[in-house]
Amino acid sequence: MPFSVPLRVLAMLCLSALLLVAPKNATEVTLARDLVSLPVVHPPALLTPEQLRLVDHLHVVWQVPLELAHRIVTATYKEAQSIGATPTLLLAMMAKESAFHPAVSNAYGAVGLMQVVPRFHPEQLSTGESLENPETNIRVGAEVFREYLDANDGALEPTMKKYSGHTGRYFQSVKAYQKEFERARTSASC
Repeated sequence: MPFSVPLRVLAMLCLSALLLVAPKNATEVTLARDLVSLPVVHPPALLTPEQLRLVDHLHVVWQVPLELAHRIVTATYKEAQSIGATPTLLLAMMAKESAFHPAVSNAYGAVGLMQVVPRFHPEQLSTGESLENPETNIRVGAEVFREYLDANDGALEPTMKKYSGHTGRYFQSVKAYQKEFERARTSASC
């Protein structure tokens, strides 16, 4: 098992090393003190090569900040497995719904990556949860999608139509995006 040093411990070691050398001015002391107050950073979940390719694709092509792309892909894989869907389908829905902007909302009241309308799905939200949180939004959106899929006996096109609020060409757009994400997922360039 590889040895890892928590960031706070590393900061303390750096501070100790800095204090061994007499500071030349007050700025050096202030910088050293600031190192101790750094927040604890938890390492991101380990991703498979295909997940990393999708993170890279979101970051490069869709201009999603790297940390957010990582969170989106991690949550998407978790929720896709939970509801028995393909991750690229959920990513395609997010592309169509929000272009991967977690704080986006519309006049109808839909919020977040998967454009969930909270007034229609209050039972899926716990107290204090925000649909602007990517993980929450993906979880709730995936649950709603699964509910609609079950109501349509597994038929994807009517499920997508219901999810979109009966907008035209939604199914075709999502399928095109899904092909894009499948290509990125399976590409050899990573």
